[in-house]
Amino acid sequence: MTDLTNFAERVRRLFEELELAIRWERPAILLAVYRSFFVVLEAEKLLTLWLSPLGQKVELYLVTPQNADIPFHLSRRSAEERAGTVFFIIDLGKGGEESLRALNIRREYFVDYGLRVVFWVNKEEARQIAWAATDFWRFRHRVIEFPEEPAPERAMEWVRGEIQLAAPFDRTEDIEAKIALREKLLADLPPEETTLAARGDLLFSLGNLYSLRYDATSLQKAEECFHEAKGLFARIGNMQRLAPVLLGLGRVYSRLGRREEALEATKEAAGLYRKLAQENPQAFLPD
Repeated sequence: MTDLTNFAERVRRLFEELELAIRWERPAILLAVYRSFFVVLEAEKLLTLWLSPLGQKVELYLVTPQNADIPFHLSRRSAEERAGTVFFIIDLGKGGEESLRALNIRREYFVDYGLRVVFWVNKEEARQIAWAATDFWRFRHRVIEFPEEPAPERAMEWVRGEIQLAAPFDRTEDIEAKIALREKLLADLPPEETTLAARGDLLFSLGNLYSLRYDATSLQKAEECFHEAKGLFARIGNMQRLAPVLLGLGRVYSRLGRREEALEATKEAAGLYRKLAQENPQAFLPD
């Protein structure tokens, strides 16, 4: 559970470093060692509040194999973006050796382009930087640890309030970023009975995202997410959430060419919707 006083003090240390960098128009390379991704989101919210009067925003940069060369990709941003943004680098391990090598050989980019970055790393990622990107490790300005884990109720607030499960998707990179974000939240969601509905929502959202890509691997992942969400919602007896999951399964089965299973899942969803409409007709009336 998060100790809000100590947590705020540690975020304040990050802010003070960033504030000085902004005032003197110099780079800032900070490392924050964390245990739960929900703590990263809490820090983002607090730093956004404090940095906004300074004309700064916070941007999450989730590392993938496609953007693993972090200093290069950030250097391609416009001068205006670089000057007005604090970048939160997350999931460094996803970039593998390429990310570590790039940090070493392009470490001067952070200075040359005036970048202000906070690398949010777990203990293993911090160890990899220290051993495999030694020059960059010596180059960084400060390391602050965030050992807190969120209370289950706060984690659920983030899932419900901050993650727009039905948001539109315009580009492939949007989908990749949304998948990565939800997978991070799912991995760090406290394993409590009270968080089962939130876990189901994340799985349902992931199933929808994976189903937007038509390759066999993605459709299989979509099926797995929908199946797990189905089990969770059936377990807690939440039929309103179960019905759209069944429709999602039917859609995935259809794309995989499994027509009988698709028809069965769709019929089950339709029957459940009819039952829900009979029990609460008002919920299905148009606004």
